[in-house]
Amino acid sequence: MTKVLSFLKKNVHQLILLVLLFFTAVKLISGLTANPLFMDELFTLNILYSNDLYKIILYGNILDNHPPLYHLIMFVFTQCFGVSEFIIRLPSVFFNIISIYLIFILAKKLFSPTHGLISAIVAIILMPNVYISQNARGYSLLLLLSILTVYTFSKSTINDLAPCSLRITRNNLPL
Repeated sequence: MTKVLSFLKKNVHQLILLVLLFFTAVKLISGLTANPLFMDELFTLNILYSNDLYKIILYGNILDNHPPLYHLIMFVFTQCFGVSEFIIRLPSVFFNIISIYLIFILAKKLFSPTHGLISAIVAIILMPNVYISQNARGYSLLLLLSILTVYTFSKSTINDLAPCSLRITRNNLPL
């Protein structure tokens, strides 16, 4: 019993975050079909109907002005699960949930577990974040890759590659 209590006490922030992520995922997934597809989402759907990877990359770059990674992910996803309003919006929810988790990890690494939890809660309740997570566009993937870039940069620079006299700590971050 004491091992369970010590585990819960040690990982309370992670457990709270997992509960929040679960309820966030349920809420976001339940609202995926609340609004009809709009013009940009229909454009994404139109690109996916080409069923040719070359055309998806070409149309995604020339006509959409977005890098083709999102369209390639959507192509694979729709080939596996079919095409519906719910299915084409679902990867954005997954990307958003992973982004919120990475925000927690990043803030925990830079500051403290409490700051990580507060940052994750703020990301959960921000309306633009909720909007892009229910949108069949590449914005939630962009958010995920941006946070992953910052996390990778912070992991490679903070106390690893900095010279001994220039070590970065939580107390002297220029934020």
